[in-house]
Amino acid sequence: MPFVNVKLVKGQITSDQRQDIIAGLTELIVKVMGRERELIVIILDELEKINGPSAVKPLNRQRIMPERYPS
Repeated sequence: MPFVNVKLVKGQITSDQRQDIIAGLTELIVKVMGRERELIVIILDELEKINGPSAVKPLNRQRIMPERYPS
């Protein structure tokens, strides 16, 4: 059973956008992994905005899967 947990800043998306994200991620998992739609769990957590700088560096597809995304 695929389990996806997405963390978003609170108030940044509408209810319709929330449903679109869930639907899009579900479709992606069905297409890529071949899983049954009924077995997929998608959770969107809306977190309070953190004031201050973030030490997190954005991920780069080429860095994660260089064989799939050559430079």
